[in-house]
Amino acid sequence: MKTLLSALIVTSLLFLVGCSGSDIGHQYNYLEPNTNVNNNAGYLKVFTDKYKEKGIYGEDPANDVYKGYSIYTTNGDFITDVEKSYQTPKLMRLEEGEYVVIAELHKNVVQSFVISIEKGKILEIDKSMVKNPLAME
Repeated sequence: MKTLLSALIVTSLLFLVGCSGSDIGHQYNYLEPNTNVNNNAGYLKVFTDKYKEKGIYGEDPANDVYKGYSIYTTNGDFITDVEKSYQTPKLMRLEEGEYVVIAELHKNVVQSFVISIEKGKILEIDKSMVKNPLAME
């Protein structure tokens, strides 16, 4: 019994001493910066028109879904399609420059507009920034 109790105490002490190190939570020690990050990209987030989408089952709640959109160069070359998003619009990384976005910001109205991406900045577009051609003034 004494041997079991002694072994238990020694094991507990080793565990406590082993866990009390100051390096817990550090994967790497501090290192002076030795390189630069080369990033000439900016970011785009487009708040397109939303619609309700029901779940698979009848009792599932309807979710607000942002519609997708497409991005082209100003020459008309296709860059990417951004798929629909269930929570917030996806943040897209683009090289610095001008692009054409084709999106439905107002219900049933597909519009095309030029955007300018700046290095290190986030450009957020919503329907208040693009005139609705069907709205009366």
